[in-house]
Amino acid sequence: MDALSHLGAHSARDTARQLWDNIAGDVRTPEAVAAGADRLWSGLSIRLGRWIGASGYQALLNRALGIARSEHACLSGLSCGGEEAAMVAMTARTHGAGEVAESMVSVTTGLIGLLGRIVGEEMAIHLVNQVTPPSPRGNGENPARGSK
Repeated sequence: MDALSHLGAHSARDTARQLWDNIAGDVRTPEAVAAGADRLWSGLSIRLGRWIGASGYQALLNRALGIARSEHACLSGLSCGGEEAAMVAMTARTHGAGEVAESMVSVTTGLIGLLGRIVGEEMAIHLVNQVTPPSPRGNGENPARGSK
């Protein structure tokens, strides 16, 4: 079976959820959400930046963030560019860790969808599934990589 054949059953939302769960784990505190967000955005920036360039990645991220802000007011002060753990933690204390975590999944979903318009949804999901920053569980495994 080729690497892309199993992706048809996974939507952008499923992929975003799996990636967040893998990177952040079962986050319940503002600090854990902030650490997970930093790992998520750093990993996506590095991985997708290789394929679409830093400015291309930033353009897609800005658009995805703009779309997600309409559903998640907690994103108003965030850039989702990584290196903003203190701001994410403060936002999670204000809006709740669960809401901020859900907003990270929404931005990632939007990013995958926008990237999918350029390279196709299956390839976008495949590229995002390659993001494997260190897991908070320390096992280095990435279940979003298609172990199903």
